[in-house]
Amino acid sequence: MSESKLYTVGEFSKKAGVTIRTLRYYDKIGLLTPTTHNDIGHRLYNNSDFQKLQRIITLKFVGFSLSDIQNVMASPDTSIEETLKMQKKILLEKREHITMVINAINETSNMLKEDQHFEWEKFINIIQVINMEKDWINESGIALKHYNCIRIHDKFSTNLYGWRHWLFDQLGDMNGCNILDVGCGEAGLWVRNFHQLNANTKITLTDISDDMLKNAKDQLGDKASRFTFVLADIQELPFEDESFDKVIADHMIYYVHNYKRALSEIYRVLKPGGKIYVSATGQDHLQELPKLLSEFNEAIRLTGFTLKKFNLENGEKHLSKWFHDIELHKYQDALVITEEEPLLQYILSATGNMREILIGDMLQKFKLYLQNLIAEDEGLHVTKNTGLFIGCK
Repeated sequence: MSESKLYTVGEFSKKAGVTIRTLRYYDKIGLLTPTTHNDIGHRLYNNSDFQKLQRIITLKFVGFSLSDIQNVMASPDTSIEETLKMQKKILLEKREHITMVINAINETSNMLKEDQHFEWEKFINIIQVINMEKDWINESGIALKHYNCIRIHDKFSTNLYGWRHWLFDQLGDMNGCNILDVGCGEAGLWVRNFHQLNANTKITLTDISDDMLKNAKDQLGDKASRFTFVLADIQELPFEDESFDKVIADHMIYYVHNYKRALSEIYRVLKPGGKIYVSATGQDHLQELPKLLSEFNEAIRLTGFTLKKFNLENGEKHLSKWFHDIELHKYQDALVITEEEPLLQYILSATGNMREILIGDMLQKFKLYLQNLIAEDEGLHVTKNTGLFIGCK
């Protein structure tokens, strides 16, 4: 089936089994725009648009809102195989969740049939099981945001050595060490440096998101057996006092609700003489992004880039309440972004009101705006201000 074959909106609607009204609405909000238009302005779709529509319908089926779907839709360089793999994973989790709901309902129904003493708490249990899906959708959003962040830095950073290789070098001798990586994300630090690990180094990876931990295992593949995975909140770590020689918190402390509690927990589980490795960004990190958004539309608010709670400017002061001999090591880098699509996906997955404003025609105008900014100077130059605090207990 040739991808170049074109369908009118009526033909595409009939073949896909969706209404013309739905397709027009998806086009209006920028969720599924037609491949082209004919001479009189009618929408024309091709075969590749069926794949996009299939993904939209799948995500809608498992409970994502249209706003969520706009955020999750894959960028053009994501293969069909990877897209289908992701959808299968979501559907399997959806099936598992539905099975849990059915079991909870059956348990309550059987209790009524057997004339047992009725317990209203059974209905509370059903409600709790159903609401578990809201947390799952939220975790999927966290994973996507993390993926878009990693992707844009991997693709457009000027320092080709790479943050994770540099960070690994700063950890020093790990022979015989028991290491804790809190908020490990997709375990990129260990995926990229696995060949340098000593056989007698023990590593525990934690994350507050179960989705992230599963992703970390997937990324490590057959190497995953080398690590211990623990679902944990850094504000309440499930480990004994003085358990670890080194604790790593890579670009995550400033997202924690109570970072002081998090630092006290790191102190508790760290052995005397052990070391902490806490990375952070400066106040001018990625400063061009909020500026370009406000210049495009002053109503847009991109939050989370000015991290006042814990950053390179105040990090040493906060850490010194628990640790000593604190040193800041700066990582020299910048972004030169030469493609608008990865930048767009990153912006849309960030915290703010972008997804309410950048829809339909406004989204298309913003894409053109990014294209022009990139073309003006053969790449959009963005400041990076990143560093690593190393301290001792």
